[in-house]
Amino acid sequence: MGIFNFLSHLPELSREQLQQLAARVAFLLGDNKKGAREDGDGIETWLLDGIRYELKCRGLPDDFPLAAVKRWKQYKEFSQVAPHVGEWLDGLIPDMTRVERVSLSNVAAETLAYHLSTFTTVGLEQMLHFYGRVPDAFNNAFPGYAANNWVRMILR
Repeated sequence: MGIFNFLSHLPELSREQLQQLAARVAFLLGDNKKGAREDGDGIETWLLDGIRYELKCRGLPDDFPLAAVKRWKQYKEFSQVAPHVGEWLDGLIPDMTRVERVSLSNVAAETLAYHLSTFTTVGLEQMLHFYGRVPDAFNNAFPGYAANNWVRMILR
């Protein structure tokens, strides 16, 4: 079902059905501030999603088997810095929604990839190994945005 086909059926819905649809969409998009961060969605997961997105944008393989990657030395390095980087990213936008978190992890991975491209090739191993440099890469790409609480403007 395409988006235009979906939209063509909206006028047929009752007020109650539209309210249910709006509540479901708000939940799926994470626009409800309460519980925007679920316990089952760990920091490493949403940060890896950003890396995966950036690799895909660059035309690089992004369908790596996570079980195999978790045995890499670079993943162990990533898992040590991911909580600190994740907390730093979380602190940039108070009451972040799920959509904002996904966008922010994508921007963080993009800034890291750009930073890495200045001195090495960009790939999964390098992204994992140097993930601790995300705050520096982010601040180099957007100087003053983090300090002045302007990060939400980047995502809009």
